[in-house]
Amino acid sequence: MAARIKIVVLLVVLVASGPLLAQDLPPLEAYGRLPLLDIMELSPDGSRIATRVTQDGEDRVVVLDAATGGVVTSADAAAVNPRRLRFV
Repeated sequence: MAARIKIVVLLVVLVASGPLLAQDLPPLEAYGRLPLLDIMELSPDGSRIATRVTQDGEDRVVVLDAATGGVVTSADAAAVNPRRLRFV
């Protein structure tokens, strides 16, 4: 009796997992793609946001106005490869 229950449970699991196995896998390039926004830091007064932006082969540190979302300034970060941003 216990053996039959195990077989039935195994069959149910196999049938239920069929759609999961049939899904297309993401392309290999998707695993190596860098995120668009990597690091974020809010200024002490809350008026600006600094973030690292990686897009179209460019790596930049961008400072945004928190109220408008407009770019205040930006700098090339490719040679530096920052791990953390700080307002000073």
